[in-house]
Amino acid sequence: MKNNSSSYRIIVISNDFFKIHYALTLAATIKSSDVPCVLFFAGYACHALKNNSGYKYLDVNDENSNIMKSGSPGFDEMILLCNELSVDIMICEAGLKICNIERNQIRKDIKITSGGLYTLIPKKKSEDKILVI
Repeated sequence: MKNNSSSYRIIVISNDFFKIHYALTLAATIKSSDVPCVLFFAGYACHALKNNSGYKYLDVNDENSNIMKSGSPGFDEMILLCNELSVDIMICEAGLKICNIERNQIRKDIKITSGGLYTLIPKKKSEDKILVI
């Protein structure tokens, strides 16, 4: 079912593994429904986009193996799925500075754009939805 009237912007600010994993799952589900979706990683959530399995930098990161043992997709599988589905993945420029993360430390296997809240917040589209996780 195609829905051109609205889109979702999911602001991920938590460094909690479960919250970020759920944000990835939510974004993939939204985009699979043919609804535009942006995942905006801000603050400590920026660590999730680091090279070499960024989830290892998150709180409760040891749960990734438990999730996969249950038959659910793990962190890396979910972020690659979001990329494959063309979920727009953004990283906050201020978050990178706050967390002291250099741009060369960010994953290169997925499309990630950088920006700020000004570039994220929709202009003149009241149908757009913003979720904060």
